[in-house]
This record gives sequence, C-alpha cells and structure tokens, in this order.
Amino acid sequence: VSHHPAVSALHATDEKENIEIIWCQYPFAKFNGQYLSSLLNPLTV
Repeated sequence: VSHHPAVSALHATDEKENIEIIWCQYPFAKFNGQYLSSLLNPLTV
C-alpha cells in the first residue's frame, strides 16, 4: 500500500460463507541496547 512508511494490506472475501477479512501490517524498529530488530504490527479488522 505504501513504501514510506512501509505498509502491506490484504482484503479477502468469501461471499458464500459471508466472510470478509481486512488486514494490514507495518514494521517498526526496536532497539534493545546492542541490537536492532524489526517487528511486525498486524491490525485485523
């Protein structure tokens, strides 16, 4: 969806079962003293 900030999104539907999924995630950096890690923060609606 976006490059800056990096955001990914997904939209899926199953009309037969009446299911709709809207999902997006964005990574964020976490610095823990000696190392840097990238974590994903998912959001499901």
